Amino acid sequence: MKSFNLASCILLLLALIQPALAATSTKEVMIDKQKGFLTCSGGTQAPLFKQDCKLLTVERVSFGGTISYEARCKDSSGTEFIVACIAFSYEPDLSLSVPTTDFLQ
Repeated sequence: MKSFNLASCILLLLALIQPALAATSTKEVMIDKQKGFLTCSGGTQAPLFKQDCKLLTVERVSFGGTISYEARCKDSSGTEFIVACIAFSYEPDLSLSVPTTDFLQ
């Protein structure tokens, strides 16, 4: 029976955790410089952050198979919030023009 020495144990441990160490994150812009209301929630789906944003950017971040969201929200006073969420909802600013269709024409 072959015994493991400390160097063998370290090499085995590095081989096991190497994929996690090599994982890189990727970011994808979901909402870019928009106005609207952001609700950000965590693992319990309870709202952690709610804010009317005058300038909002939300990115989807993938890391090692896990997806989360990072948001930058600037409110009307100019305060910038940076938050991380597991889920979010976005309501566009109602003052933005929404195209309508007139079916009677």
